[in-house]
Amino acid sequence: MPSRVPFDRRVATLAHDHSSSSTSISLQLLDAVVSYVSNLSMVDWDEGVGHVVGRIRQLSLTQSSMPQIAAISQRIEEEVTGRQNARKDLKRSLIARLTSLKGAVTESRRSVAENIASLLQPDSTVLTLSYSSEVLEGIERAHALGRVRLVLVAESRPGKEGIALLRALRSKGITARLIPDAALAGAACVSDLGLVGADSVNMAGSVTCKVGSRLLALACRECGRPFYVTCSSFKITQGKESGEVGREHFTKPGSRGTSLFESTRSTLISGYVTEEGVLSYSQFRRLWGGQRHSVPLAGKDIK
Repeated sequence: MPSRVPFDRRVATLAHDHSSSSTSISLQLLDAVVSYVSNLSMVDWDEGVGHVVGRIRQLSLTQSSMPQIAAISQRIEEEVTGRQNARKDLKRSLIARLTSLKGAVTESRRSVAENIASLLQPDSTVLTLSYSSEVLEGIERAHALGRVRLVLVAESRPGKEGIALLRALRSKGITARLIPDAALAGAACVSDLGLVGADSVNMAGSVTCKVGSRLLALACRECGRPFYVTCSSFKITQGKESGEVGREHFTKPGSRGTSLFESTRSTLISGYVTEEGVLSYSQFRRLWGGQRHSVPLAGKDIK
């Protein structure tokens, strides 16, 4: 059996990664799984795959705001369950399925980015926070079309993911300015719109994003500016609107931990930027609200 150490270390790194986007973490996880599975012999297959599934389940608990990680584990289990009579084909089939899944996630991000670009008007000032690969790619596309004049990026404390986004934007020749989180209210009034990448979205339309997103949404509402969230279909999870949105992701008073996530109600969201276009709340509900089973990763089941 191949050494588990490199795979376990990679998963442990992803478990403590609170600065990368959820899409980036999912793609890195898929690469790690494919690499490990490729070196498994059929003699070690059951034990090796069981180890992979166990580690991903642990990761999904650590990164609980990212439903796509649990979905990857589900895809692996679906592929290997009930196929003992075709064991020689299991490895090839699983690798093909995971590779296809990676392509679907990448394509989903590309489609969302294109719709971000179509949303922006020429010479827009965009207000954002944290780090989202969808937001980054979308702004880059919009900038190439002359639709971005300035990007205001909040620091996103305590993780300071906004600094990483600022550097990425500037490396692509996009004018970006870092602002303290406390300046979000004023920044919203001089921006054309607020835009954040969601870590997950429930079927009622509430989104879980990095802490500060709800304040950004409230600031946009106060200043009469629209607030949009990116919403790839693989980020949609089961769930209903919470009566006390925001509390479930915070640590208890007196604890040492500091939450990096919070929820924002659908009533504060102007639109959801998806692969299907920029959807209003009612459009989002028509598309996803009737689902009663697990949402297919990347918008369709991967065969």
